[in-house]
Amino acid sequence: ACRLVGSARVPALLWWSNKDVATEPDLYKATGMTWVRVDFDWPSIETSKGAFNWSSTDRVVNAAHASGLKVLALPTYSPNWATSVAGNTHAGPKNPADYANLVAKATARYAPLGVKAWEIWNEPNLSNFWAPKPNPGAYTALVKAAYPAIKAIDPTATVLAGALSPATDPADGSQVSPTVFTTKMYANGAKGYFDALSVHPYCYPAMPDDTSTASSHTFQRLPLVHEVMTTNGDGHKQIWLTEYGAPTGTATGAVRETTQAGLTTAGITAADTWDWTGPLF
Repeated sequence: ACRLVGSARVPALLWWSNKDVATEPDLYKATGMTWVRVDFDWPSIETSKGAFNWSSTDRVVNAAHASGLKVLALPTYSPNWATSVAGNTHAGPKNPADYANLVAKATARYAPLGVKAWEIWNEPNLSNFWAPKPNPGAYTALVKAAYPAIKAIDPTATVLAGALSPATDPADGSQVSPTVFTTKMYANGAKGYFDALSVHPYCYPAMPDDTSTASSHTFQRLPLVHEVMTTNGDGHKQIWLTEYGAPTGTATGAVRETTQAGLTTAGITAADTWDWTGPLF
């Protein structure tokens, strides 16, 4: 069960000052967190094919390592030269082998610093992260290219597929629910190419144990995703919950800080009721 808790995603950390990058992981550590999920931003790492600049990623990984935090690496998005949709970095790459080359080089560079977990893309079941529309077959091809590339460098690495957002299944195909997307991943041959699945079980303003909203409540629907895995012979594999929480402030859907805190603790408790959950971020 989850027990290991981390900071979900701080992409801006890549661009902060050296001082802030050096001190921020210590703040996470002070809260009791043990992980940090870090964007490995492909568009800024490999701005032209074969030309790699790891400097921003180095700073964050080194700071996390110095603080004793484990890193969940998130290599994601396509440089303009690699994207399948001209001018749009939030589309899958034309050639999965280009992405596989990136993750192989990243694994070789960062495994010695203790980076042992890799999450393949972010929320590919949404059109705003996989343009023009989610494509489980194309995403599975990416996973099938990345998995052996990582394992060839570090056989002990944990490779996560999915990173699935809360979603429904509208007729226009602009998003695909986690259960359907996972089913289609298996139909496209994903079995054997990931060590754990990842899902983002946002549910605010509902609490994670609120069964009255189960029809649309991603936390409540996690067992359905695990059932798909079990049906395909992967019931022994974990589901990592790699983004979770709620925003405060004035935007639509924002909650009070007390509600935010309650959602956090309730999420940990709810995830711990299942023996197939991995870390909660």
